[in-house]
Amino acid sequence: MTDILRAVLIAPRVAGSEPIPWDENELPGLYEIDGLELTAVVAQSATKANIIRALKEPKDIVIWAGHGDRDQLLVVGRREQPDVIDGSWLATQMCYGKPPKAAIIAACNSGLNSKGLRSISRSISRMGINSIGMLSEIKNGAASIYTIEFCCAFVARQDVMNAHEVAQRATGLTDMEQAQYIEFSAGYTGDGTRRIEDRMDSFDTRLQQVEQGVQFLVNRFSNNGNGPT
Repeated sequence: MTDILRAVLIAPRVAGSEPIPWDENELPGLYEIDGLELTAVVAQSATKANIIRALKEPKDIVIWAGHGDRDQLLVVGRREQPDVIDGSWLATQMCYGKPPKAAIIAACNSGLNSKGLRSISRSISRMGINSIGMLSEIKNGAASIYTIEFCCAFVARQDVMNAHEVAQRATGLTDMEQAQYIEFSAGYTGDGTRRIEDRMDSFDTRLQQVEQGVQFLVNRFSNNGNGPT
């Protein structure tokens, strides 16, 4: 790591969505960290083209503070309509030049699988980048504290896992809440790990099929005697 930690903050402000107060929390908090060089792509400037341009520059960490869902992130689009990107798109752009050491995706459900069994965190970690995602809707305050404390620890030469643990404790969330809200996905590129991940994908598919079957039976029995199913 160089003497300066280079961070890219991406914080879209899209039409029709509740504003996220990154301008009151993440932005000033990150600017105050000694040893952190920040590139901010925020508000109406957070278009796909500007995000690509920023991610082409040298970076040690990428921070996303915005709205999203399972394998979906909203960015500023044309004609006041947001564009939607997925984890694969973002992970690919991060890998221009030297990939960052970590990515914090502070968007709701960024660590959860979509119906297609893809998640933003998993797409990023498959590119060899340590990724932190959210497993549900997390309060903006907790996400901001996590992001700032993670960067403080990282600048202090903590490794990614230690920085993650420091940031988790700083949020004030209980151990159970941390497990419910925040997920750390270690970056990997090895074929052995990929095979394990593929096996997990297969397991997830079978589990989803079982859950659908159970729900069908529950619905059938709950409607028994109350008309045709």
